[in-house]
Amino acid sequence: MQSPDAKPAQAHCGAVVDYNSTMICQPRIVALLLIGFLMLHGACTRPGAAAGGAEPAKPSGRILLARGDALYIANADGSGERKLVDGVAAELPAEWSPDGMEILFFKRGAKSADVWVIPADGAGEARNLTHVEAGTCRSPAWSDDSTRIAFMRDNPAGLYTMNRDGSNPRKLTHDGQREQRPSWSADGKFIVYGELVFIDESAADKFRMELLLARADGSGVSKIPTGEGPTDMAEFAPAGMKVAYRGQRRGNDEICAVDLGEGAAGVKGAGALGAGATGAGANSATEINLTKSKEDERDPRWSPDGNRLAFWRRAGAEEELWTMKGDGSDAKKATSVKAAAHPGAAEWSPDGKFLAYGSDDGVWIVAVAGDDAPRSLAKGGGAVRWRK
Repeated sequence: MQSPDAKPAQAHCGAVVDYNSTMICQPRIVALLLIGFLMLHGACTRPGAAAGGAEPAKPSGRILLARGDALYIANADGSGERKLVDGVAAELPAEWSPDGMEILFFKRGAKSADVWVIPADGAGEARNLTHVEAGTCRSPAWSDDSTRIAFMRDNPAGLYTMNRDGSNPRKLTHDGQREQRPSWSADGKFIVYGELVFIDESAADKFRMELLLARADGSGVSKIPTGEGPTDMAEFAPAGMKVAYRGQRRGNDEICAVDLGEGAAGVKGAGALGAGATGAGANSATEINLTKSKEDERDPRWSPDGNRLAFWRRAGAEEELWTMKGDGSDAKKATSVKAAAHPGAAEWSPDGKFLAYGSDDGVWIVAVAGDDAPRSLAKGGGAVRWRK
């Protein structure tokens, strides 16, 4: 019979302790029960544990880091860092091939600058793909199937393409802004790029950046219909013909988009190449202002599935990293940093759960959901690229 002073059995994180058991009087068993209870209790209340005691998601894959004049490869948790190559022009980001096999970068010589490539595993030597005698080749971009490379050249100026091994270089246009990386459509048929267009000799800004669309086979080019004001930082979505970019609208920089769709068929033929094509053959697509905020935004980047965009928003003395759906809805802030740290464009993890960015105070990773503080990945800033 239980005495009036008996205590009922109690549950702790799923473990039941019966204080009335005669075994409680045995010192060794008491100690074991106490140790077990403390271990179980700690597991239930461990900081950072997800619901049900599961560990929070961890980033995976490999990350390419630019630091000083060198490129480094590291695991997504910062471990296993190794130097890949020296002598890189770090002010321009390197580009990892979609198949993960090779990395493009920009390197200066005595009289020229070229596009180089190196195996991502470091097993081979870096190779010069362009071999120009004067001027620069820069801002390279891979096609989605990793078979071709688009790049900008300033002598002779224009947008060019070449095969992966540097063979069959081809000039597509007579102009183009060399600082702006071109972007391929998912089907490899079109390339969007920036061009400085003359406006007015009496204007404060005599030139304005505009976006143009070129056929990758060299058969035509046309102006993309955007709003008034400079437009740059264009990037094709991973699927379809939607392009996101930064546009100066209503007195500040906004994230905008245009879905070219079937309108791309309006690109004119070879006779329209060059500056004369800026008004010809433009399709009837309409620009959409996705952010419509009073702050300046920049660097839109599509998620791997094409459903969301990441971008930076200036908010006083801070820069805020946001994501939103491709139509501008469901905007969510992932994190904020001091603007003085100069954070660079964000890079999505292959699974779309994390964002990485470089800044003056290091390279950081943050969960897209914004439920965790940024984690330091490495020292030194620079552009970041992420692959599986």
